[in-house]
Amino acid sequence: MWLDDGKLESINDKRHTALVFREKIEFIYELIRSKIFNENRTDELEFLKKYGLHIRDMFGKYSRIYAKTPDRDYLKSTTFKPNYITLRQMECHAISCNIKHYMADFKPFISTTDNVRALNEFIRLTTTTSKFLENYILKSETFK
Repeated sequence: MWLDDGKLESINDKRHTALVFREKIEFIYELIRSKIFNENRTDELEFLKKYGLHIRDMFGKYSRIYAKTPDRDYLKSTTFKPNYITLRQMECHAISCNIKHYMADFKPFISTTDNVRALNEFIRLTTTTSKFLENYILKSETFK
């Protein structure tokens, strides 16, 4: 990719960009994780669960294909909570933890890889995900 100054983007530039977006996703999911138990609207919790699962699965696939980091699934035994809102809060919290751990696991890989395709794919995933999450956070009453 060509930069604004007319030079070709280096592998270090790609690593830096990937690390910046990795940090952004990690920060946003820390915000979600820390405030999820303040959210009591079931429609918002369902939305977070649905899209959080999609995001988690995207990073899980990336992990299996490129980073070879451990797969995590904290969303296993959440069916024992009698309160529906508490159940959804716990599910969203588990998904947020999954995504945060993926971001932590990816840092050493992104910092050292020379695989341009892996870096491009990570930048593509994190760019679209961060834009989606930023828009959601800005519109949400809970996460402001």
